[in-house]
Amino acid sequence: PVLAQRAIPRQAKSPEKQAVACWLERECSAGK
Repeated sequence: PVLAQRAIPRQAKSPEKQAVACWLERECSAGK
């Protein structure tokens, strides 16, 4: 999702940011 890409840069590989990206993707897919 675009929101996840904006919030989480691809360079960010820390577990916390990966978890946030995963959460954002779930929220976006749930809202569709």
